[in-house]
Formats: sequence, C-alpha cells, structure tokens
Amino acid sequence: MNYYHIACFEKIADLSQKTFVDRVIPVTRGTYRGRNLRAVNVFDGYLCCGGVERLVEGWRAQRLRWFDKRDGVNQEPANPAFEELLRRAGSSMYRPERTADMDSEEWFRFCTELAPIESDGPDDSEEWDLFDTYLGDENDPDFLPEGCDLSVVLDLWKMDQHLATAPDDELNDLQRRAKAELGAKAVRAIKRLSAIPMPNVQRTFLS
Repeated sequence: MNYYHIACFEKIADLSQKTFVDRVIPVTRGTYRGRNLRAVNVFDGYLCCGGVERLVEGWRAQRLRWFDKRDGVNQEPANPAFEELLRRAGSSMYRPERTADMDSEEWFRFCTELAPIESDGPDDSEEWDLFDTYLGDENDPDFLPEGCDLSVVLDLWKMDQHLATAPDDELNDLQRRAKAELGAKAVRAIKRLSAIPMPNVQRTFLS
C-alpha cells in the first residue's frame, strides 16, 4: 500500500490545527463505510494493516493530547480503561479488563493481534513498544509531537515491515543486517501487526 497521499496532505493542511488532524482516519474494518466503500471492497486490499491502523490512530491521539495540553483543556480520557487497553495491551505487566461498553470481538483484537507491545514474559525488562519505536516517548522532556510527521512514521514502518516479512534470501546483505538489528522481538511484532484485521464476514454482508 502506498502512503504518498499523506505527504501531500501534510503540505496543504495545517496539522497544528485540530480541525485537520481530526480528518486523519485510517480505512479499517470499522471505518470503511465512511469512505464510500462497499462491503466487497474490504476484501480487495483497501484496508490498512494492523500496524498502520494503530500508528495512524496513535499519531492522531498524540497530536490531540498535545493540542489539549497547549490549549489548557482537560485531558482526562472519556474511557480510561479503553485508553489503557489501546496503549498497554501485550505487556506482561498489564492485565486487560473488558468493560460493559466494549464490543467483545474488538476487545479481543486489541488484546492480541492489535496489541502495541510485544513481550517475552514477566522477566522481560525491554518490551518492544510500537508507539515508542515509531512515534517517540511522550514522557521524554524533549519530546515534540509537531516534529513527528505521519508520512515519515509510515515510511519507517513500511521499510521495517519489508525487512521483517521478506524471506532472508530475498534481502541483500545490508537489509539482512538491518533485519538483525531490529531483533527477533521486533520482527515477531511487526509480522503480527502486518496482518489486516478483517470485519466479521456475517456482520459485513448482513448489515
């Protein structure tokens, strides 16, 4: 999938304004109807993979939090349990709990295939974090979200996705070294997040 249109959007839209950031929405199993796609189109490669879905939504949420902080707006999340699920799923130190307003199927997806963290278990002190890797650590005092262009984020993801998913014999020496530098944990996570989460087939065609 090409993301060239995002770089174009960045040139014409002022992404320091909430109005424009609000319009950046990935095409997924839950949003494709708002993009005038028919149910059959979801099986034709129009949907984003899990990694892109999480990165676009994570980038958007990061920007909106920054706007709220800049403008002195209350930053308390409307659903703290869901926000924590989105941010911490996959960590061995997090135990997800589903609240009554969460769809069970989507909750399970976010706990598993869409989890942003990859862990080797309770003794893992260096868990791999999708958001920290590509969006930066918001807890870093030098962190500036306006310096994080979505087009650059997705280009980096696309490069790493190719390294992680391509057979070693299809990579050159430089690429194989880059793949080794990613590490087994990152490769495992990127492969998992490269799958495209599909909508429930029965719901799709009966709705």
